[in-house]
Amino acid sequence: MLLTLGALVLLSTLTLNINGTLLSSVSTTLEMESILNAVSVAQSMLDEAMAKSFDEKTVNNRIYTYSGMTSPSLLGRESGESIAGFDSTYLSRTLFDDVDDYHNYRRRVFNERLGWFEATATVTYVQETAPDNNSSTQTFAKRITVRVTNDYMPRSNANPDSINGLILQDLAIYRQYF
Repeated sequence: MLLTLGALVLLSTLTLNINGTLLSSVSTTLEMESILNAVSVAQSMLDEAMAKSFDEKTVNNRIYTYSGMTSPSLLGRESGESIAGFDSTYLSRTLFDDVDDYHNYRRRVFNERLGWFEATATVTYVQETAPDNNSSTQTFAKRITVRVTNDYMPRSNANPDSINGLILQDLAIYRQYF
């Protein structure tokens, strides 16, 4: 009887260890899958934005001076380009005509397995010689930053309720040949 009880305890311990390993494996798989999908969502938004004109004032014109660009305080959508809340139908593809229209833009993308991915974008002027540094004035360089989150993405160690999210950035450079 004692041997049977010992065998059951050993079997229970083994079963719990296997279940813990399987659960950890599934969790890691979902995290990795969510990160890969987040990269796809972010890169898609970056590609879309980078295909637009550099600035509202360069859509149909050439600009030769920094002062000819949109003021940093006015970056964002112009009249007729507004999208309320999260855009889950990709209205940005037809409404937006320049890179800074994506400033404070928010998009939701649904994945059948992982649910909603939420992407937010910001656009800032950056120093041309140091693109990691924001510029408070117009330049011929803008940085677009896209942050994507999903419930299955890894959590912050400091705050388990906070999702780390994925951040991708790209530089838009005004390249009109004068």
